[in-house]
Amino acid sequence: MKRKMSWLFALVFSVMMMLVALPSQAMAAEVQQPTKAEVAAMQLAQVQQPSKEEVKLAQGLYIDNLPEPAAEEGTLVARGLYINNLPEPAAAEEGGVTPTAAGNVVYACVNADGIFSPNQQFGAVDSMNLFEGQYEVIFNRNVRDCVYVATIGLCGFVGATIPPGEISTVGRVSNPNGVFVVTADSAGVAQDKPFYLEVQCPPFP
Repeated sequence: MKRKMSWLFALVFSVMMMLVALPSQAMAAEVQQPTKAEVAAMQLAQVQQPSKEEVKLAQGLYIDNLPEPAAEEGTLVARGLYINNLPEPAAAEEGGVTPTAAGNVVYACVNADGIFSPNQQFGAVDSMNLFEGQYEVIFNRNVRDCVYVATIGLCGFVGATIPPGEISTVGRVSNPNGVFVVTADSAGVAQDKPFYLEVQCPPFP
């Protein structure tokens, strides 16, 4: 009788333990453990995705909404357009001409010995007394299509003058940049005399 009771008690105890373990196993079955691939996917999802602009930059593509480069005066800008905002040249005085280094008007005052005055010239590069009363004056530009105006007079600023005489001009045949000048006394006899020479040319094309 005692054996039957012990066996029955053991059976009841085993059944009770199985009933207690069943809920824990069911709860454990409901919690699904993630796989390694799922863990990696979740980690990647937490990384901030790059913007479209960042992707284009990484691929070496230009972003259309980048600011234009600053344009500088007198330069070719990124679009190949010339900035036409350079300062205008200084205006000529009323009735005068604004000269340049090789401008429309060049001039020189030449002494009787054939040497031009460095303080009273513009564009002159050389002058020479060829013979009695004959001179050549060379400028820094072609003067073939220009007009020559000459008058006898002393260079510099002195309180005297010279006797009147005669003067004539023509383009230098051997040099397109030169003018040939002849001076004489009032009787027309060749004589060395100082003179002023102005050359007026048409504007450069």
